[in-house]
Amino acid sequence: EAEAAPEAEAEPEAPPPTRRARTGANQGRPAYMNDYAARMKRRLEIPVLVAALTVVPVIIIEEQTTSVAWMTVAFVINWLIWGIFLFEYLVMLRIVDDRRAYSRKAWLDIVIIVFSFPALPALLASARLLRLVRLGPALQLLRLLRIAAVLARAGTAVRGVFNKGGLGYMAATTVLLALGFGTVIAVVEPAVSTPIDGIWWAFVTVT
Repeated sequence: EAEAAPEAEAEPEAPPPTRRARTGANQGRPAYMNDYAARMKRRLEIPVLVAALTVVPVIIIEEQTTSVAWMTVAFVINWLIWGIFLFEYLVMLRIVDDRRAYSRKAWLDIVIIVFSFPALPALLASARLLRLVRLGPALQLLRLLRIAAVLARAGTAVRGVFNKGGLGYMAATTVLLALGFGTVIAVVEPAVSTPIDGIWWAFVTVT
């Protein structure tokens, strides 16, 4: 009788996929972004967008009123805005696979957290270094940097909330550009007396 053919050796089982291997790299997501982090990022984009847009009325209040009550409202809202950006960054830093890679990608969030810290103007005013320079231009530069960083972050949030290329995305982008550039013009252009005038000018120009 013919000898029975030897049984084929069983192939070793593949190791289970690691957390990094289960990321959304094949779905166009960064390698550090796992499924849970991607879902949380989408959920947090809405409060981040709202916080970014709230910067505009806060600047209007700061520029146009001398009322202690309204200045207190603006102060509290500034802390809330800063807290939302800080919360989003810390949550994402906790749940992503690679914190260093995420921090490099989220450099704009770090800029906003540092330069929009509500107590920063008072700290700069009391710093010895700023006794050698004019405080007004330094604070104006700080405000412009904050507006630019928040607008850029709001644009990222708009892309996350709305489908890119859709009607909602186009409308939100138009409103964002008008609000942002109108506020910037009001800060840098002496001929524009108030942020509302700058925003109105931007809307007329865009439309």
